[in-house]
Amino acid sequence: MPFPPFSKTFTYNGSQVKLHGFSTGKVRMRKRFRDARFSGFLAKLHVLLNTEMTEWMPIWTWLIEHPAGNFLVDTGEISVICQPNYFDGLSWFDAWVNKTLFEFEVRRKDEIDVLLEKAGFSTDAIDKVLMTHLHMDHADGLCHFPKSEILVNRAEWEKPFGALPKTKDGSWNPTFVDLNENFGPFKAKRLAEGLWLVDTPGHTFGHCSVVLETEEGLVFLAGDASYNQDQLENNVFSAGVADLSAAKKSYEDIKKLAKEKPLVYLPSHDAEVINRLRAKEYLGQSIELVRNGMDVKTGS
Repeated sequence: MPFPPFSKTFTYNGSQVKLHGFSTGKVRMRKRFRDARFSGFLAKLHVLLNTEMTEWMPIWTWLIEHPAGNFLVDTGEISVICQPNYFDGLSWFDAWVNKTLFEFEVRRKDEIDVLLEKAGFSTDAIDKVLMTHLHMDHADGLCHFPKSEILVNRAEWEKPFGALPKTKDGSWNPTFVDLNENFGPFKAKRLAEGLWLVDTPGHTFGHCSVVLETEEGLVFLAGDASYNQDQLENNVFSAGVADLSAAKKSYEDIKKLAKEKPLVYLPSHDAEVINRLRAKEYLGQSIELVRNGMDVKTGS
């Protein structure tokens, strides 16, 4: 089943801000790649030995309609990922790893330009694209935004991890962002009123998340800081993290922020984000319910 688009309107300092979510197809991966039981070499060996796949997961992109402009968070995947020659140009080993660990279902009508058009937006209406990181399922859709300003954390560009060579082939010209401010426990950059790019390394060395301040609390667009909220709550990490220590610190910082302010946590591959957003299921509340053996959905 496809993951349907959704929208929610917030207010902040008297202005309306609208968040749209679009899933550009589906992905699944080796289960022990997503949910590692070990770390280091043992985690990678376990991934190769255990061939069970995860459930199909969404590939969320986010459009923020803000008084300062239209901001797109990540660009999602495109249908050519399903073509046999997509990984041509990589070493045989890298191509084999990508084909073995991941499986995609992306049709042309699932690409972000088509989804935006259905929602009443043209790609030219996107003022800025905010990249959480440069992995293919977040960056391949950049081909649809030749006129938009593309913002990338400088650390992500200078030390990419797992990004395909085509992502840095010179076909687009990023604007580098230096995270020289602070938001809660994070190094950050204020992009507009109530809109922040924050440092959440681990998945990649320069991975970022996007935080939207609203009168209802914080909306935390987490990219792949974790693949889903359960990983964050239960301290489960991917076998493919670039820096496990940094990933642990990012988890700690996200939970710390959630204790300070109501926070809805929205990772890019979590099927439950729509339900959490509609129900205002805040991360801190969820953690406390789990800690006390209570049902997250009902509180009983």
